[in-house]
Amino acid sequence: MSPPLCKSEFDISNSGRSNITNHIKKQKHKVALNVAVSSRKVNNFFKTNDLTTENLLLAAKEGTLAYHLEIVCQFVLSLPGTSAPIERLFSQINKYWASEKSQLHVSTLKSVMLVFTNFDESCNGMFQTLKLDTKFLKEIHGSQKYF
Repeated sequence: MSPPLCKSEFDISNSGRSNITNHIKKQKHKVALNVAVSSRKVNNFFKTNDLTTENLLLAAKEGTLAYHLEIVCQFVLSLPGTSAPIERLFSQINKYWASEKSQLHVSTLKSVMLVFTNFDESCNGMFQTLKLDTKFLKEIHGSQKYF
């Protein structure tokens, strides 16, 4: 037999009553019984299913609070934990826009940084990719603005 409270195992086939009595006297069973009696059930934390106006108003307030807490949590958890990606970007900007290259227009620098941060290919790999994509090549030579 395995009582659900203390999960001990003992045999009751031969001397059942005496084995149960001996088990109840053991410290493990007493501790498990005290824990079960002193702990609350999960159901005790929930309100009854009584649909009074007061309970419905309370449920509406709790739902509104939960909704707003979710929005705050989504905002807070979407913030980066570090500024390392921004620091890398500014480091790359300084490489491209040094004093000897100060004639570089801001929109050109923006385009270079977009390509640098969004593509992981090498220059040769990017060249091969562009060379094979004729539709994209036509768009590059077109007069349509990308930004």
